[in-house]
Amino acid sequence: MRYYHGTSKQFKDFDLKFAVRYMDFGMGIYLSQEEWHAELIAKKANKEHAFVRCYDLNMSELREKFKVLEFKKVSIPWVKFVLNNRSKVYLTDYDIVIGATADAKAQAEINSFLKQFRSRNPGHKDYRDLISRLSADHFPTQMCLLTQQAVEYVNEHCVAVTDKNAE
Repeated sequence: MRYYHGTSKQFKDFDLKFAVRYMDFGMGIYLSQEEWHAELIAKKANKEHAFVRCYDLNMSELREKFKVLEFKKVSIPWVKFVLNNRSKVYLTDYDIVIGATADAKAQAEINSFLKQFRSRNPGHKDYRDLISRLSADHFPTQMCLLTQQAVEYVNEHCVAVTDKNAE
């Protein structure tokens, strides 16, 4: 399966010390299944220097070698996982997490949800309501690399780097 990483910098290999913090799936390196999404991320960081790195990954091999948590759809477990990570509560011992990307609209909904429930814990219905507000949209699938071993594996499978400003 092909995954993409959008960046504003040229580099040889990923390094976890440059990992994104407090995002959907925790502190890690993020890849997208959609090239357009990776390009959007790169251009958001720097409109003049946007690169998209392409990786061909054998998902069966990946699942055999690493502890992978996969969310097949936007669901209560996905929402709780994203909420915890965005609240800086990391509760995972996985190497890789795969699931929907919380885009800007989803982030706004999630932030509103967090503010609404500062003083009490949300109930099942509260989560269902949030999911119904989120489920109408298409969220690209993302992969987050959380451990150095996962990063090194993916580094070995880079097949191309495209300068999106040269196109």
